[in-house]
Amino acid sequence: MTSSSDVAVLMYHSVATSSTPAFSDFVVSPERFETQIHALAVAGFTSITMSHLAAARAAGVALPEKTIALTFDDGFLDFAENALPILQAHDFTATLYMTTRFIGGRSRWLAPEGEADRPMLSWADLETLAAGGVEVGAHSDTHPQLDLLAPQVLARELMVPKVTLEDRLGVPVTSMAYPFGYSTREVRQMTAHLGYTNGCVVSDVVSSGDDHPYSTPRLTVTGSHSAADVVLMSGRASTRQERTKALLRHHASRGLRRAGLKKKESAALSRSLR
Repeated sequence: MTSSSDVAVLMYHSVATSSTPAFSDFVVSPERFETQIHALAVAGFTSITMSHLAAARAAGVALPEKTIALTFDDGFLDFAENALPILQAHDFTATLYMTTRFIGGRSRWLAPEGEADRPMLSWADLETLAAGGVEVGAHSDTHPQLDLLAPQVLARELMVPKVTLEDRLGVPVTSMAYPFGYSTREVRQMTAHLGYTNGCVVSDVVSSGDDHPYSTPRLTVTGSHSAADVVLMSGRASTRQERTKALLRHHASRGLRRAGLKKKESAALSRSLR
């Protein structure tokens, strides 16, 4: 079991009835989502926002043993339509990470997955959600791989959502989720410099009180996870071996992505010299 310093941070994306095959892992049906949340409530879990978690850890305040954080990436309209009523019915709160360029529009960055037309939350939706107690956090402006950006572009991707959301919603925006979970020391330092109090990666391990506030790991909930799976992953502390494997996967993934980028750049240069 977890201790009072361990908090499972669950990562969701879309709660909907359909998806393309390429995006299916990130879509949980409303029926399955309801069974997951109901099972967590019956098991005695309570939820907090990511800003609450960061503040409690910064102050050294112990949290109840069965504390979890529910997070939703991207800002799809189905959060308000399908997920929120289920959360409210079980007295759960959530942190919603917005990709600000696409507010009120469609998920154009998901074109490679065939999901470019998924509806996004509007400003009116966000105002209602923020007034109702949902924490609105940032998920960059355009959903790039932050760890591969030049410093000036990185600063813009982190600053624009914070300034825009705070200005339009009138609430502090202190929580960041890095798109794809990708970050570097430079990304995390800039996140802190711009006034965020915490940042989320993925890692698929339970967050420990020893975690750096700008590298808070999350557990991915997919469309195939059962209610029992979600309760189990929320109530079991991750081992040192699991954490080591997660770190190795992160470094390997970044190495492969950087190698792929260099290969594309090399190919482009070769074509230009023909």
